[in-house]
Amino acid sequence: MANYCYNYVRITGDEKTLDLLQEKFKNYSNTKYFTEFGDTFFDIKRDYKSQNFDFYYQYGTKWWDFQIQRDEATELIITGDSAWSPPTPLLQKISETYNVEIYSEWDEPGNDFAGKVTHINGVEKDLLECSSQLFELEYKTPEEFCEGILENIDEGYEFDDFMEMISSDVIDKIGKKGVEKFKKMFYEHRETSTY
Repeated sequence: MANYCYNYVRITGDEKTLDLLQEKFKNYSNTKYFTEFGDTFFDIKRDYKSQNFDFYYQYGTKWWDFQIQRDEATELIITGDSAWSPPTPLLQKISETYNVEIYSEWDEPGNDFAGKVTHINGVEKDLLECSSQLFELEYKTPEEFCEGILENIDEGYEFDDFMEMISSDVIDKIGKKGVEKFKKMFYEHRETSTY
């Protein structure tokens, strides 16, 4: 869905700290505003009504519909959609406050952005911000990626129309040889497609 940002978050730390964080995450349904939920991690109390628009995005998003999974004593996994953008500011502050490592990925195909980052005790490491398509390309072969785009084209599309559907950072990554491969796949698809 457009404007829904998918998040995968892995928090690594000692068992006692993760027990505490897990309980705080479970408290989400007891809060009305995402800023209020974020504040519960840091024991902050304030007025949450009648604030300006930006106040409600202090932790990166307005809401986060997530699931919690605990596979190991030292690992907590949080997955789910947030509104418009990832809760990165919240995760960075949790990492800093609780001295845990947090790896997070986000993907928002509707507005074509994605990324990943690790926070270790609040310090940002290995940040990647890119298009959603380039992020997808990290997990697929170029051929699988191209086939996915080809499945969504209409009969009247020309190769230039097809290339306009592809993010510029993907084109930079695949280079001229990749574009030629996509072109070949495009025309093969047109010959065999029944639309």
